[in-house]
Formats: sequence, C-alpha cells, structure tokens
Amino acid sequence: MNYSPYEIKNDFTHLHVHTRFSIRDAIPNPKKLVDHAKKLGFDALAITDHGNMGGHHQFAVAAAATRNSDGDEVNPIKSIFGIEAYLCNNITVKESIVIEDSMGNKKSRRPKHYHIVLLAKNEKGYENLKAMSYISAVDGFYYEPRIDWDILQKYHEGLICSSACLAGEIAHSILNTNNNTKDIIDKYKQLFKDDFYLEVQWHQMEEETKAYSEIMNLSKEFNIPLLATNDVHYITQSDAVIHDQFVAMKFKRDEEQGGSSDTRNLSSAYKKPEFYLKTADEMVNNFSDNISAIINTREVVEKCEFNYPLEHPIIWPACEINIDNELSEWRNKYFPELSMKQAFLLYKSMGGLKKLGLSKNKDYIDRLKYEWNIIFDMGYEEYFITQLMVVNICNEKNVLMGPARGSAAGSLALYTLGITKIDPLKFGLIFERFLNPGRGIGFNHNLPIMENNTKPKADVVKTIQPMETAKIEI
Repeated sequence: MNYSPYEIKNDFTHLHVHTRFSIRDAIPNPKKLVDHAKKLGFDALAITDHGNMGGHHQFAVAAAATRNSDGDEVNPIKSIFGIEAYLCNNITVKESIVIEDSMGNKKSRRPKHYHIVLLAKNEKGYENLKAMSYISAVDGFYYEPRIDWDILQKYHEGLICSSACLAGEIAHSILNTNNNTKDIIDKYKQLFKDDFYLEVQWHQMEEETKAYSEIMNLSKEFNIPLLATNDVHYITQSDAVIHDQFVAMKFKRDEEQGGSSDTRNLSSAYKKPEFYLKTADEMVNNFSDNISAIINTREVVEKCEFNYPLEHPIIWPACEINIDNELSEWRNKYFPELSMKQAFLLYKSMGGLKKLGLSKNKDYIDRLKYEWNIIFDMGYEEYFITQLMVVNICNEKNVLMGPARGSAAGSLALYTLGITKIDPLKFGLIFERFLNPGRGIGFNHNLPIMENNTKPKADVVKTIQPMETAKIEI
C-alpha cells in the first residue's frame, strides 16, 4: 500500500516516553512534555516511566487540558498509559552478583534485569498494570521495582507488550550473540499473541545498528510487527546536556552502591543527544526504509481504549449497623423512602435533639430536616456513620476531644449526634459553610481529637484500620 508523506507523518505516535517519574533517569515535567507534544502537532502520546505509574495523573490532566502553560487554547490529545517494567528472573532473589567490566575489573552488582514496555489497552489492562506496579514495589524491590515472568504471565491480560530498548531481553540476547533469541521471541509471542511488537529505535548508536537489523529480520520470520519508537528522556535536543549531568549522579551512585548490572559507562548509555521528543518528520526520516514501523504506532493507539478517570467518585468506608425492631418499625412508619442507614442517622439525630430538650422547637426541627436532606441527597451517610463510630471509640478510650473544628461547628446534624459540642443556631453558625451542593462533592471534616492524645489516637486508628466493614453499635 502506498502512503503519502503527510499520511505517514500523521500516523506516528511516541509510545516509549519517560518523565521525571523515571527516577534519576529522565527529566521531563509531564505537563511540559504534553504541552510540547501538542505544539508539535501530535494527537496522542504515551507515558512509560520506569517501574512506576506515579506520573499518570499529571499526564492525564495535561493531555485533557484545553489550555497550555502559557494560557493559549489547545486541543486535548489522547493519553496512553503504560510502564517500562524491570523484568528479572526471580523477584525473590535479592543478592549481589560479581561482574567484570571491559577492563577486567570485578564489581559487585545487583542481578541483571531487562526492560519491557507494557501499555494498557483497556480497564483490565490498567488494573493489571497497577497490580504489577504494586508487587514490584512491595515484593520485588531490589534497587529498582522488579517483576518476573510468573508475575507477567498472571497479569498480562489487557496489555500491549513491546520489546523495549537495547536493555530489553531480545536486544540484549542479540548483542551478546546468545543462541536462544528466537526462543525468547516465541515466549513473548505465545503470551501476548497479536499484542506483541518488536521495537526499533535509532539514536545513532552502533549497538542499535546490529540489534535492530537482526530484529527486523526476526520480525519477518515470526510475523511480528515492528514498532518505531524514540526512547524519550528529555523534551528538546538542547536538554541533552542537562540530562547528562542528571544521570551522571545515578551512575556515580551505581558505582558506589552496586546499583546496576550494566557494564556501560555514562557516555555509552547516552552517547548521542537523540533521546528527546522528536517531531513526526524526524521519526519518518529515521525509519524511511521501514515505514510500517511508523504506521504500526497508529495501530497501537487505536487498540488503547482505556480512559483515565479524572473525576474520581468518593469511596466511603463501608459500615454495618445493628438494625433492631424499634428502628425498623420507626423507619417503615415515618420514613419508608430512606435507606436503613439514612434512617439510622436520622433516628439517632432526632433522639439527640430530644435529649437536648429541643424536639418541640420548630426552628431546630426545620434546620435538622434541611441538613439531613442535603446530606442524604449528596450520599454522605456512610461518612457520617464512620465519624460517629470514631467518636464512640474515642469516648470509650477516654480520648480527649475538642468541641468542634472548622466549619463543622455549623452543622446541627453533627451536634445532635454528639460529634460536635457547639449549638450552631445559638451562635448563628451556618450549615452551608460546612456542606452544600453548590460547592461540589469534595469536603473534609477533621475530628477535633486533641493533638496531645498521641497514644490514645494511635489506638483508635489501630481499631479502625483493619476493618474492611466497620460495625457500629449505638
């Protein structure tokens, strides 16, 4: 099929991109990176930081933004989320090994691991990225967060895999003239099927000429599509000097602490100033003899359908309540439209109003109904039950609490529940300062637990945290 230069240029998307969340290895601020990509005319961009997903939110916000850092109007671009994972033989092995450099010097290093790029196609894929990121940080961490093949097999669903850079397992095998390169390729092919791609890069380094010429041959033999990428570690070519200084600190640490099994020095790792966000024209020129590798980046973009949720629903702790016959009958008789948890709170609140001697006062009754209607309409009953549970535990453990804190003092509902100790009507305090639909769903109420109650407060936290579903008896 013949493509015009314009069509080819529009097909290219960067799918191997690092931000400053690739710790001690890359320098781009996610927002500035995305702003520059928009300026260059890209309509999509991936983020593939080393071993973590910390930059995903900033990246997603920047991609969705309709104004850049200068305040100019811009179009949103499609954001693709991934990681460049560290793949080792076994995450349980956390012992140093001895290697020799080119001069025959023996050095102590961590075990060898390889790079692998994983992109989320859908929500299942993103959940699997999160699972592997967590495991790599908690169970697999040894100088860097690592996964192994067993973990990859378990969590590969919904992911696109590409063979990464010279530090990938396939390129490493070729450069070291191993005889099992085809077995390695077949292993990935069997696992990821049509979602496995062989990456080709060109940063004007000799090793790439050898590795990627062989990868191109293997692509034809195994019928695996090529994927043109640039290993982006800084935004513009002029940033290369800053990046050299930046990663020099990492290499110095590796020398002192044994943090890398890579025998290369700094100059050979980033010997050319080519690790920047290149224009589509530059990438097309680099791969003019392999245009399919450019076009295949569009195929990957179209496969990736995961949308990062920028508006997160508030997830409250789940609480169980004891439902006795009295509560059930009261709800069925007076407020059948309420859920049992809503009825529970209103029942306790009205009981508190009665204890205060205010159950006949119309102003208090009207205010209480007004507040609970807003609380229930906004779906905050779980939050208020949780707060009531915490206060009860504090009282049981003799944790000293203040009368109220901040705008919560304006809530009669909290006052009648015994969470606060200030009568808002007596002091002319308004509920809307605490909570109202016009302010959106985000709000926060810090309980007035006195700061000098360190030990009792810690006991309260220990009591609550292990509970997946808290039970409240009042």
